[in-house]
Amino acid sequence: MTGSMQILDRLYELVRSRRDERPDESYVVSLLEGGWDEMAAKVREEAEEVVQAARSESDGALTREVADLLFHVWVLMASRGVE
Repeated sequence: MTGSMQILDRLYELVRSRRDERPDESYVVSLLEGGWDEMAAKVREEAEEVVQAARSESDGALTREVADLLFHVWVLMASRGVE
């Protein structure tokens, strides 16, 4: 497994641990508690931001938006128990 994949696996594991352990003041927990509609809205919002960044912003901005999208997709996946 490449180094990048190991990092992504570790980050997803962190999202799952927040789901399971429910620490106070966790953004992951707040999204989960908001339910399906809140999580789906965040994924839609982040996807639009990716498109906007791809159209008219720097590569760095695009990279940050893709990372935000990936994070919110992971929360959605973790909420369904996807491993």
